[in-house]
Amino acid sequence: MLMHLGDLQITRFSDRAFYSDWWNSISFDEFSRKWNRPVHTFLLRHVYATTISTYKLSKFSAAFVTFLLSALVHECVGGSSSTPAPSSCAPR
Repeated sequence: MLMHLGDLQITRFSDRAFYSDWWNSISFDEFSRKWNRPVHTFLLRHVYATTISTYKLSKFSAAFVTFLLSALVHECVGGSSSTPAPSSCAPR
């Protein structure tokens, strides 16, 4: 989190609402929206909404595609910070 704050100070990013009160969430859906606002907003705008409008998928299917993409990216990023990196995400 501190690394992100440093990056945001350098770029003069003004929105510092990184998370909401995720500890009060009563469902996984609410938790996933609240714990990391920038990631949720990015996925909502660029993956979920685009999947619905471009590919004409249902809301459930678009949410599933968004979840899979998010899981894949998080696995690659999380895996690259530990040793050894997962073979599916390792640079070639």
